[in-house]
Amino acid sequence: MKQTLGEISIVQMTILIVTGIGLKVHVTLIPALIQSAGRDVWLSVIFMYVLVSIWGFLLVYIYNGIEGKTYSTGSTKA
Repeated sequence: MKQTLGEISIVQMTILIVTGIGLKVHVTLIPALIQSAGRDVWLSVIFMYVLVSIWGFLLVYIYNGIEGKTYSTGSTKA
């Protein structure tokens, strides 16, 4: 297996960015949320579950509505 040094692929960069953002949010946002909400922090979990569920249903509705059509940004003139 050939290994090269000094090259980072797009997939590796994406994984690094997502991991970095996830850790930053986990370290900064979660403790602040727990401190400000106290024992009622579970309400935010239910609230986010509802929002994500609505978003998911909206995506499925849009996906079913396009019926295999593609989105083209170019002009239709030949």
